[in-house]
Amino acid sequence: MENIVCDTSALVRLYKGDELNCLIHLFKKIYIPIAVKNECLDEPIIEAIQKHPFEIVEVIKMLDLGKMGAGEREVISLAVEMGVQTILTDDKKAIKRAGQRNLNLDILQSTDILILAKKRGIITSVKKLIDAMIANGEYFNHNAYSEAIKKAGEV
Repeated sequence: MENIVCDTSALVRLYKGDELNCLIHLFKKIYIPIAVKNECLDEPIIEAIQKHPFEIVEVIKMLDLGKMGAGEREVISLAVEMGVQTILTDDKKAIKRAGQRNLNLDILQSTDILILAKKRGIITSVKKLIDAMIANGEYFNHNAYSEAIKKAGEV
């Protein structure tokens, strides 16, 4: 895959599953808006996004997306501004807004990244990694958990 713009929620989840490397193997360039960088509180995440293929980018033209978090607003705005087709977010409001606004964005969630990584042979088990995320404090509702495991062929 080419390029992606990432939100904090998915970066943190992938980090908690020890799988930021999935992004590196799946995408040539991983854009991080400044607001997302500022929302990252874990030092290892901050260090990771300072290196290639991550690139921290300032949004020039912010879209009017209504009330939503700064990071999510910048992810959507940056993708549109740079012509990047795919965004990565686990934020429900961002997913809804990006899907409603005829922005022609492909929206991936952290579980989609794990499923793609498994299909490409980068990882062997989606369930194991989601369980690691949960063990490290991330919440997955039962339906999202079950759906991801099913899509990964691990039922």
